[in-house]
Amino acid sequence: MIPKISAIYCIENLKTNRKYIGKSVNALERMKQHQRDLRRNDHKNEYLQRSWNKNGEKNFAFYIIEECPV
Repeated sequence: MIPKISAIYCIENLKTNRKYIGKSVNALERMKQHQRDLRRNDHKNEYLQRSWNKNGEKNFAFYIIEECPV
């Protein structure tokens, strides 16, 4: 089971240094959802999806910027 961490998180394109910043009360699960959607070519953010398709999964990093209270 993944622990719930309320946090601000980042999805970074390591090739272009562009970043998608998000927040969630369950940041680890939310980042996994983003990754699933991107892999299925079904992400709501069209720009992020195009970047993922163009640059490939290996050029993206998912990480927590800061934990915060719920």
